[in-house]
Amino acid sequence: MNTHFGNLFAIFLLSLQIAALQVSAMPIWPIRPNEDPDHDRVNCTFCEIHPTGGAHFHYGIDIDCTLGVHPKPIEHGIVLNIMNHVIQIGHGTPDANGRYPRKTVIHEFDPAPNLQAGNLVEAGVTELGTIIAPYGHLHFEMWQHLEGDRYYLVNPLKNDADWALPFQQYVIDIANPQ
Repeated sequence: MNTHFGNLFAIFLLSLQIAALQVSAMPIWPIRPNEDPDHDRVNCTFCEIHPTGGAHFHYGIDIDCTLGVHPKPIEHGIVLNIMNHVIQIGHGTPDANGRYPRKTVIHEFDPAPNLQAGNLVEAGVTELGTIIAPYGHLHFEMWQHLEGDRYYLVNPLKNDADWALPFQQYVIDIANPQ
């Protein structure tokens, strides 16, 4: 079997697996309310100039979390990459080149040791890892595919890509940036 055909066939099979998981395209909040009383506290917002560790542009949102809480995927998807305290998840059906229409990138937690690239994850169910010290929060980014290998960053709380987190009553805690 030629390699190109084999790759396309693998992407097709993966697309079928992801489609079987797809129940709703509506993303959910990554911290479940029954696990953490602070699940709705956003302490650093999108595009903010982050004051800690030297001023820099903030590419996502930071959600306060109790140590030991287990973040969950916002949509069904597939683990694309895990590196140190970062996990990347592809959402939706990949194109012929394997690019997903949406990606989430989650930082500053300890990824689950049983997860690896290629694993399917279920929205609101799969434990992605554990919130650990010294972080005490979850850094969360959402990316939308543009063209070719390019993705653009979208605001997880409000965006024009029709892919914002549905949580309507979050608390902005600017007095406690992480």
